Amino acid sequence: MFDNHVHCHEFPREELEDYVKEWTLACVSDDLQSSRKTLELEGVIKCLGIHPWQVEKAEPGDLEAVLRLIERSEAPCIGEVGLDRRFVPTASTSSGSTSAPSLSWPGSWTSW
Repeated sequence: MFDNHVHCHEFPREELEDYVKEWTLACVSDDLQSSRKTLELEGVIKCLGIHPWQVEKAEPGDLEAVLRLIERSEAPCIGEVGLDRRFVPTASTSSGSTSAPSLSWPGSWTSW
């Protein structure tokens, strides 16, 4: 698994047009407004969602609205979503490095 993404809604459209000529951009969203902006972009992989850091700032109904956008669009992925190290404490290993703790997850995931 790898993670390579850009918050394209934070860039001027003209600047993105230059990048799209040479790169495949996976453009993730932070909230409902940026999900709408991401849908307007051309030539990028569109990922719609609410960033974990933005959940507490979301208005009532934003999640449902983003889910409707996802269902109606042809966006191939959801993002940005997930567990963020900011909210998950790290555990030290014997080598001194840090890692996220293992998590129990219903379904096919058993750890991370």
